[in-house]
Amino acid sequence: MKHSDPALTDAQIDALTEFVKRKYVDYYDVQLELVDHLASEIEQRLAATPALSFDTALQQVYARFGIFGFTEVIEEKAKAVNRKNRHLFWKSVKSLFVLPKIIGTLILTLILFIAFDVLDPKTFLLANGLFALLADGIAIYYFFRKRPRKDRQLLAMQYHNTLHFGLTFNLYLNYYICYILFLPSLSGSGLLLIPAICVVGWISFFGGALAFDALHQEQQKLYPMAFA
Repeated sequence: MKHSDPALTDAQIDALTEFVKRKYVDYYDVQLELVDHLASEIEQRLAATPALSFDTALQQVYARFGIFGFTEVIEEKAKAVNRKNRHLFWKSVKSLFVLPKIIGTLILTLILFIAFDVLDPKTFLLANGLFALLADGIAIYYFFRKRPRKDRQLLAMQYHNTLHFGLTFNLYLNYYICYILFLPSLSGSGLLLIPAICVVGWISFFGGALAFDALHQEQQKLYPMAFA
């Protein structure tokens, strides 16, 4: 990786990258951030003290991270990523209720309620579950194809719990809450709670898929080499 400041050579930048990797920083995006930070600090020290060696400057800068080294940096980065990804998930869900996506949301809701009216509850849940399983399989394949290179994993792409929530929420609600809890106890108009919960499950699913797609596009622009 080349650095914009000529004070450090490419070989020294490569040495910083290897140093960061040896300190158990496995994620490519975090590696780049730390290398840039280390390089900037080292350049300042070398400019202030020209007699200082690169290795000595590196150790001095690293010492400032304390006894836990980069661990706290990684933890804080992970927290920030999770906050950002949760926000992205809910932003994607909200977009399903704004034009033009709300049209699709309304059509989906209408289809589910009509299907529930035409089919008996057990058949409806089975059909909805099969479609959900198919959708999950397609989504997982899509996410697998869009993953970063194995040697350049991105912390932001370890797609937080909300993605898995979006993928599994549908099946979980359909079969556990609806089939086991609600179906035996509900009757009459109360049964309408079943298609309503299925709508929530599908909205969660599509929200997770949209959030992942937005995250993938962002990360691909920021770290193109991770997807090369």
